[in-house]
Amino acid sequence: MELLFLLAIVGGAITAAVAKNRGVPGSPILWFIGGALMFILAFPAALLQSPDPEQLEKNKLAGGDVKKCPRCAEFVKVDALVCRFCQHDFAVAEKARQVAMLSSALPAQKNCPKCHQDVMKQAIRCKHCGFQFEAHQFRRAL
Repeated sequence: MELLFLLAIVGGAITAAVAKNRGVPGSPILWFIGGALMFILAFPAALLQSPDPEQLEKNKLAGGDVKKCPRCAEFVKVDALVCRFCQHDFAVAEKARQVAMLSSALPAQKNCPKCHQDVMKQAIRCKHCGFQFEAHQFRRAL
């Protein structure tokens, strides 16, 4: 009796592992239960069921050893500097991403009409020449 129970547990674990690794739709817990109760039917079903491409992609990316090329959508090793399929340069793309991130983090600035230096957008007076922005804007409005 214990042997039968042990075989059911092993059968359920094998079925669940095969279903999860192949990206078969459905919860691995349900595949485990099906494999434990009916290994002879559930295991071939897990093998023959068509895999879910999205789940396979998630499993591949979750492993951490590959990344997806933004240009051609192929998987390349995470340490790759250039995509082997389309020759996309990951170093250049990473630097561009960092520059964009840094420029968005910079405070907003405006140009002083008197000395043409950049000052903070909320500045009332130019720190370089002393020009008063609000007075200039008020005169323009009149």
